[in-house]
Amino acid sequence: MWKNWNLSSKIAVTVSVLIFITVIALTTVSSFNQQLTLREDLENQATLLVETLSVASDNNLFSLDVASLTTIAEQVDASNDVTLVKFYDQTGRLIVSTIGSDDALFSFEPNERGVDIINERNLALEWGDNALNAAQPVLIGQQVVGAVELSLSTATIREQFVQAQLTATIAALLATIISIAVAILLSRSITTPLRKLSVVAEQFSSGNRDLKADITSNDEVGSLAKTFNTMIAEVNDRQVALENLNQSLEKRVAERTAELEQARDEALAAQRIANENSRLKSEFLSTMSHELRTPMNAIEGFVGIILSRMGGADFNEKTESYLHKVRSNSRRLLGLINDFLDLSRIESGRLELVNQPMSPESMATQWRSTLISLADNKGLDFTVDVDPNLPTTIHGDEEALSKVAINLLGNAIKFTSEGSVSLQLKQDGDQMDMIVSDTGMGIPPHAREFIFDEFRQVDQSSRREHGGTGLGLAIVSKLVRAMNGTVSLESEVGEGTTFHVRVPMNLEAVVL
Repeated sequence: MWKNWNLSSKIAVTVSVLIFITVIALTTVSSFNQQLTLREDLENQATLLVETLSVASDNNLFSLDVASLTTIAEQVDASNDVTLVKFYDQTGRLIVSTIGSDDALFSFEPNERGVDIINERNLALEWGDNALNAAQPVLIGQQVVGAVELSLSTATIREQFVQAQLTATIAALLATIISIAVAILLSRSITTPLRKLSVVAEQFSSGNRDLKADITSNDEVGSLAKTFNTMIAEVNDRQVALENLNQSLEKRVAERTAELEQARDEALAAQRIANENSRLKSEFLSTMSHELRTPMNAIEGFVGIILSRMGGADFNEKTESYLHKVRSNSRRLLGLINDFLDLSRIESGRLELVNQPMSPESMATQWRSTLISLADNKGLDFTVDVDPNLPTTIHGDEEALSKVAINLLGNAIKFTSEGSVSLQLKQDGDQMDMIVSDTGMGIPPHAREFIFDEFRQVDQSSRREHGGTGLGLAIVSKLVRAMNGTVSLESEVGEGTTFHVRVPMNLEAVVL
């Protein structure tokens, strides 16, 4: 409920409550002080009367002049406030009293009250429900000759206190009413300009940009109105600047969009040309590879016939060495042609993998037989380890998998001068891991980013020293990806390299 009140009501109620609490507190304190003052005045009056009676009655008490004491008591009792006067002799017997029966006077036994007063030796004040009792012993010198006691009615001070409370309450009510009126006027003087300012702000937020707040004073509210008008002017200026900027940006965006569309069209055209060129290159390489393989196979066949001395061929040892070199270089050239043919088939999309049964152990034995002579020529230790947990038969493309293994093992032997080369085949779930490790020169970190790219080797010097076109690892990467597998490597320069190939053991036919 309080949250839904307007600011004027909140200020008025808050100020009124604070003033009311303050007035109540002041009235309470004033009433308490007034009561204390009235009680103190009555105590002073009682003390003065008791002392006066003590001085006036000392000789009469000493001589036990009861008649004179009675006269003094009746004169004092005639006062409106005095309700009782008593005299006691030096033994504490009651000898004069303005009220009560005469039977208590001149009793043989001392009065207990009188004895207490005489023994007290000092003025004693006691407040009752309707009276203030005052008593003290009467002395002549140091001798106690009796005691005096009187009672003053509290009716007068009660009437004065009630009158004072009534006056204070009326004053408090008047002060509260006046304060509430002042609080209402004050809250309105504060909230009215704020309310007008709020209306202007709402209209401004609705889109009316030509408004201004009225400045009716030079106080904080007036300063707020001035600041608001300044803000409106700045917002209008910024709005105009933003509109101009938006127009400029829209124009620039339209121009940039047209440029991008033109660039996109040019890029698409260039891409089509590049794709066509790539296709033509792949077809050309594939055609040339086929065309080159025919004469190379013929050269290889005729050299073999001559070396077998078939058809009456005859030659000496020097000619035989030349023929072996021709066979070696023709085989090397045929291997390069086969690499180009494989790459062109993959890039042209004519590579189709088959799914057929094959034996991991038989393949590993065949790979070792193919490459063992290369390892022996360099004095390398070539080991093959087939996990006995591998199934005896798996399914996949044996030709593609053999090309991957022979390329990796051939590179390992080629780039290892001393030490060992190893091949491991292991099972990992429904995957087969092929791990080829060597102790060769290693691959530096910067070369690992492009080692699987086409026509790339670690550096030109290694290409001149070890030969090759840089297609082996590119073919490995493309074939492994075609078999839904992965290939990764770990290497340290000078310590060797390990290639890790993982392929499914049940390969589905894939067309690239």
